[in-house]
Amino acid sequence: LERKHINDQANVIIKERNAYVKLQRKLLQNMLPSSIVDQLEKQSFTVSSWNQLQTLSQRHFGVSIMFAELEGFIDFSAQVEPREVIQYLNTLFFEFDGLC
Repeated sequence: LERKHINDQANVIIKERNAYVKLQRKLLQNMLPSSIVDQLEKQSFTVSSWNQLQTLSQRHFGVSIMFAELEGFIDFSAQVEPREVIQYLNTLFFEFDGLC
């Protein structure tokens, strides 16, 4: 009976771990190229040193990645035509590009 209980607990832990890994992978795939996510998964999604991070990174000259929250964007985009939203974003990104 005790072995069955331990086995059941182990199965629950394995299922939770698998669900966690799938969620982690899905979140990373929303932000990073699949090739990087694959490499991170091989390393159990851990980066323990700057050198390890550098081996994961890829250089693309003239490219930058920016994460930004645009205050009021949801309300703005709900009130104007899609074309105006695209024009606004193009102008904004043009300005950001000018800063790089």
